[in-house]
Amino acid sequence: MIDTHTHSRFSHDGCESIKKMAKTAKRKGLKYLAVTDHCDYDYLAIDGYEYFHQLDLEGYLKEIEKIKEQVEGLDFAVGLELGYHREASKRYLDDIPFDRFDYIINSVHSIGNHDVYFPSYFENKDREKSYKDYLLGVLDSLDAPYPYNTVGHIGYVAKNSLYDDKDLLHSDFPDLIDEILKGIINKDKTLEINANYKNGICMPDISIIKRYKELGGDNITYGSDAHKLSRLCHRYAQIAALIRELGFKHWTVYKNMQPYKIEI
Repeated sequence: MIDTHTHSRFSHDGCESIKKMAKTAKRKGLKYLAVTDHCDYDYLAIDGYEYFHQLDLEGYLKEIEKIKEQVEGLDFAVGLELGYHREASKRYLDDIPFDRFDYIINSVHSIGNHDVYFPSYFENKDREKSYKDYLLGVLDSLDAPYPYNTVGHIGYVAKNSLYDDKDLLHSDFPDLIDEILKGIINKDKTLEINANYKNGICMPDISIIKRYKELGGDNITYGSDAHKLSRLCHRYAQIAALIRELGFKHWTVYKNMQPYKIEI
């Protein structure tokens, strides 16, 4: 069992200490845990989000590196989730000591001047434009200039969507989604299966995961996106069974930014 996407109280929306997270992961029998707290420089590139506190990067690194040394029998990765925005890319390059990290998730939360989590993003836009603009942002994120390993939670735009038809399916934008999936494959990145989705089992939708496999994609990982202990490994067994049915045999995880495989 693994979990490659979790948040501690170093994130603006996290609740738990890193030490408690590591102890809980050991008790649950995890082979691999990545703590991937938010680094939200995308919020510095858009208006109205100044109230989100930014990650204390040095404090976070000191704490997680200290706990990592204390954990035996658990492959414990030092990670980050970067909120992609083109205007934030240079700041990530300038500020983050990537050589001190094991694992980086590249996620799109913000499009234009809005976080797609909030209703304001959807105002005066129909579903096609809202979702297509988001996917174009994901496509753009694949060319981020900083190092990253995984493309996070494709379909995030659907999480708090205001439309009745919320789920983002492969059939909605087949050519654009194929371009994204082929980009992930060609760049040898990993597709995250994210369990923090209240409208269904996971993000991306199963139709997108299936298409990724059809296109030759093999690098896949599971993340609970837990912000509290009770969500650690949320839906893991259900998602692992689903992924095995599609023909995947291994999770891809990272140490020192290098991939290795763990059997599902």
